[in-house]
Amino acid sequence: MAAREKEGTAEHAVAYAVGVDIVLIRRFDEANFAAWDKLFTPAEQAYATAQARPAESYAGIFAAKEACIKTLPSPWAGNIRDIELAHEADGRPFLSFYGAVAEKIATLNAHIDISVAHDGDYAIAYAARRPEELEES
Repeated sequence: MAAREKEGTAEHAVAYAVGVDIVLIRRFDEANFAAWDKLFTPAEQAYATAQARPAESYAGIFAAKEACIKTLPSPWAGNIRDIELAHEADGRPFLSFYGAVAEKIATLNAHIDISVAHDGDYAIAYAARRPEELEES
C-alpha cells in the first residue's frame, strides 16, 4: 500500500512515499487500443512500438505511471501524460514530469525513482519518492 498524504495536514510534510502497480500485459495487446494518445506520450509510443513485444512495454510504462501517482499526495489532480517514462543509455528507466505534475513534484522538492519488471503475463512497477537533496547511490 502506498504511503499517502492529505494536503493541508501535518501528514503532508512526509518526505518519503512508495507506490506499486501490477498490470496484465494482454490489456495492452489490442491492435486498435483507443486510449494510446490519452495515456502515452509520443516518445513512449515510439519506444514501445519499436520493441519486440510492444504490449509488454506499454504495460510496463502504464504500471510505472500508476506507481508514481501512488507516491503523490491525495487527491490526485493531473494528467497521466504529464508523467513520462524514458530510459538511460544503459536501459535504466527514469521519469520526467510536465505540467501540474511537475509543479507538484517541485513543491514537494522530491525525486521519484522507478523500477519496472515484466514476467509472464504481468508487468509491475515500483516507485519511491524521496527528498530531492538526497544523493543517488
